[in-house]
Amino acid sequence: MLGTLDGRITAILPLHEDWSHSYVAGPYGSDVLVTNDLGDRSEVFRVSAVDGTRTDLLATRQLVAAAALGGGGRWIYYVELDRTRLEDRGLLRVPVEGGVPEVVLRGPLGSATGDGPVSYWITADPLQDRVVVQWCFGQVRCTSWAVDPRDGTAIETATIGWPLGADATTLAADGLGDDRSARLWDMVSGELTAVPGAARSAAVRGHGGWLFANGAGGSGDGRTVWLDARGERHQLEQPDAPGTVLAQLGERRGVALPTGWAMRWPANLLHQTNGPLEPELRGELVQLETGRRMALGPFEPDVRTGAACGIPAPTVMPSGRPPGFGVLTLLDGLRTVRWGSGADVVALAVGAATAGRLDDLRDAPEAVIRGNAGRVVMVGDEGVGEVALTWEEDGCPYTAWLPPGTLLVDALDYASRY
Repeated sequence: MLGTLDGRITAILPLHEDWSHSYVAGPYGSDVLVTNDLGDRSEVFRVSAVDGTRTDLLATRQLVAAAALGGGGRWIYYVELDRTRLEDRGLLRVPVEGGVPEVVLRGPLGSATGDGPVSYWITADPLQDRVVVQWCFGQVRCTSWAVDPRDGTAIETATIGWPLGADATTLAADGLGDDRSARLWDMVSGELTAVPGAARSAAVRGHGGWLFANGAGGSGDGRTVWLDARGERHQLEQPDAPGTVLAQLGERRGVALPTGWAMRWPANLLHQTNGPLEPELRGELVQLETGRRMALGPFEPDVRTGAACGIPAPTVMPSGRPPGFGVLTLLDGLRTVRWGSGADVVALAVGAATAGRLDDLRDAPEAVIRGNAGRVVMVGDEGVGEVALTWEEDGCPYTAWLPPGTLLVDALDYASRY
């Protein structure tokens, strides 16, 4: 969904249901760049946030995992995977007007060992003469390159996690694993600087250097806390808009905001929130260094089913890994939250018994889910068909769809751990 700060919604675009198969970069002026996989081909196009106009730029039978514009908007930089082997060819580029793709950095960029989500990330503008491409296996192992496409020279690091933001010479990124620091990577010298306490932050470029609005800890009294590049804490004087959280727009595929600004967004329109929808949803932009605020909204999402229901996030994924962020989808009046990707995924229908009502599922295997009586629903043959957990909690029905082919014994085990 695209729109303007005055509240106009200018475009609503259907994308692939799996977040790992779509990617958004920008902004480029008033446009964003969208990469979307259609199952048998991928497409890359620009969309105007002013009027929703779409301009097609690239189509390929292979799977495009990420794309960005560079060289003043003259080039499309992208990572392309063989659709059968899911092995990448490295970083490619092609002129926006079309032509023969060039290899900027040869692949494969990484090799996963075991099951887990693999993700790619690219940024070009506003990096002037450099392009950054990153391959990650979960948040456990990442390799990042800063490439000069003029001669193919690159510097590499395996010590930073998912990106938080970038300017002409510096990339701000998370640490890896349980590291609570962020990293500033100088893409000219290769020097790395740790920013203690700034992990999982909304990173913005301020007039005096990098700023990290810390949405995880907060101040405890509804006022945004931010850290400067030395790790020193600052607290805004005015209270935040109620029911909002900091949006980490730079992480993986978000868009940038003007210098020094962070965004607070209604919590129930973002990831992994546990409360019902508020009667009125508002957000705001916050200029960290001055405390200036600009109201956004109100927003009126079309949620006709389960609007008063919370979102019970899983404690672990079927693989046993932490769930990470969920991706919220509003479709046909129903909220669905999806965690994970590929073969390690959970999709929760909020306030809806999409696999059937408990009263009608008395023949289905019983399970205890979050301390509530529930059922495991097998749709189709075991080991091949769909599998769902369904239960009621605080008067709300829920349905959690597991990876297709999950065995009954594994579904029963996961129900006790959900």
